[in-house]
Amino acid sequence: MINRKSKTGRLAALFLLGNVLFNYPILTIFNLKLMFFGIPSLYLYIFTIWSALIIAIIYVTQPRPHPLSTGIAAPSGTVDTTDRSDSC
Repeated sequence: MINRKSKTGRLAALFLLGNVLFNYPILTIFNLKLMFFGIPSLYLYIFTIWSALIIAIIYVTQPRPHPLSTGIAAPSGTVDTTDRSDSC
């Protein structure tokens, strides 16, 4: 699991990246009369970057399992004491 400080730092970095990508000098690069698949290049740029930032935020905020966990944990308070040595 990512600790709180690194998650906050990554979200802050994504925020700053979004500010840079949606600011004046970058937007003027894509403000052309070009069309891709019938979509103006500026609109395509804005919605592509917007979608990528949303996906990156989902990736950063998604909880991760502990790297040393085995995957399946027994419910708390119960211990499996059955002998499985003579099973089929």
